[in-house]
Amino acid sequence: MKTLTTYSVALTVATLVSAGVAFAEDGRDEDHDRGKTYVVEGRVTTGYNMLKGEVMYDLGGIVGAQGFNYVFVYEPGRSQPSIITTSTAENRLVATGIDAAFYAAVGVDPSVIDPRVVNLPFRDLPIVVNGLTGEKEKLGPITAQNYKSAFTRAMPSKPITIADWFGVRASAHIRCESSKEARAVLTFRRLIPNGVYAVWGIFGQSLAHNGVRDFFSPKPFGGSPNVFTADDRGNAVFARDLPFCPSTDPDMMTVEVTYEVDGVTYGAVPSISPLVSNGNSYLATPTQVSFNVGGLKSAH
Repeated sequence: MKTLTTYSVALTVATLVSAGVAFAEDGRDEDHDRGKTYVVEGRVTTGYNMLKGEVMYDLGGIVGAQGFNYVFVYEPGRSQPSIITTSTAENRLVATGIDAAFYAAVGVDPSVIDPRVVNLPFRDLPIVVNGLTGEKEKLGPITAQNYKSAFTRAMPSKPITIADWFGVRASAHIRCESSKEARAVLTFRRLIPNGVYAVWGIFGQSLAHNGVRDFFSPKPFGGSPNVFTADDRGNAVFARDLPFCPSTDPDMMTVEVTYEVDGVTYGAVPSISPLVSNGNSYLATPTQVSFNVGGLKSAH
């Protein structure tokens, strides 16, 4: 089995996309980016480069138009969820699931996933309650009766619907002082209240060193830690000083915002294999918002 150092696409955050932001040419003037501000509106997604069952962007090179589903619709009484489509009712619940293409891409056999954590509404995914054993359990909301005696979820903690997932509004303001100095401020409204999130920069690479993009990988955007928590109304601001200008860096593709369903983060990587002690329950971390700061072209 491949290690997760090859984990090039394991993200579950919505995609923030802008139109008309072009790649900078190699050898540009050092002052090319000086004093420029780029505003990139966010788009909610249902996986990496995926929106309601359709690939969103051409990732370039031989990578092309590919994407993976990380967010599904709950199917009561069944072992597997369904893919969210344009016809999915907004009052349906979002759920965990398995996209076989994703697991093939990262070299992980999906049979390692505990079937008990597949087709679960996000609120039902077990959370670690024992630091010694890694034991997990489903948490209920905090109440006047259990706040001292049980492990609980912060309020509000109602089930997450399709309407809730797609209710997010997000924008990125990127101020570039030069090609080596910038500040990015990402502003969010209507995220999952009290939700834990992480921000990842997706960078293309040419492993064959021929100038053709054949690989891409996530890195903590602005460095690690790259985590934030929404307030109880779903509002949040994430800001980082950067040693590059994201809107003109030739390798910058997108900035992805992942929702950490179980509240657990893993340092400089989006997730850890379920085979690792106390690893993720099902590996793929849902991407809720994506920013197309690299100006990727539509896949359609």
